[in-house]
Amino acid sequence: MYNILMVKFAISLYIFILIIVIIAIVLRNKIKSEEIKKYNETLEEKRQEGFYKIVPVTVRDLENKTIKEEKPKVHRSKYRYYKKKIMTDREIIFFKKLNRVIPRGFIVIPQAHLSSFFGVQSGQAFKYAFLHINQKSVDFVICDIDDFMPVIALELDDRTHMNKNRRERDIEVNAIFRDSHLPLIRVWSINVSDEKLRQALYSRLYR
Repeated sequence: MYNILMVKFAISLYIFILIIVIIAIVLRNKIKSEEIKKYNETLEEKRQEGFYKIVPVTVRDLENKTIKEEKPKVHRSKYRYYKKKIMTDREIIFFKKLNRVIPRGFIVIPQAHLSSFFGVQSGQAFKYAFLHINQKSVDFVICDIDDFMPVIALELDDRTHMNKNRRERDIEVNAIFRDSHLPLIRVWSINVSDEKLRQALYSRLYR
């Protein structure tokens, strides 16, 4: 009888200890899971702020302390630049004047490269013909607002256009516009009246 009681007691004690161990393991895993969740949430916040990239984390990582917070590698451009205004102060004044006088249905595009609104015709060396216009720009292009087809271009000339090289460039640009049937207006003074500028534009828009 005594032996039977001892056996039952030993079994009960074993079961009790086993339950305690299981509870301890469950609680330990729950705590670790919460730590992992909290850690990953912290990393995600840092990643969104641009400080860190996400590193996968497991319980084993926490136990072995192999977690590393790695700062992302920042790619640097080949050359250094700084931002600047798209237009000069003089061009900004004229740009505002243009927007006052153009009729509805049109939009003013500043600093437009010729290659953005001229295409290269077939039957010639495309590369050289493209580079010839891609290196040139005009101060303003007025486009139809529906399809952005150019209708008029404007150059706001100044003293630099009196230089020999600039005059040669202007002659070539004039020829490109003439041969492509796109009107080009050259303006020397930003003080031209709104009415005179409006007449010059309307005479080419609606002829």
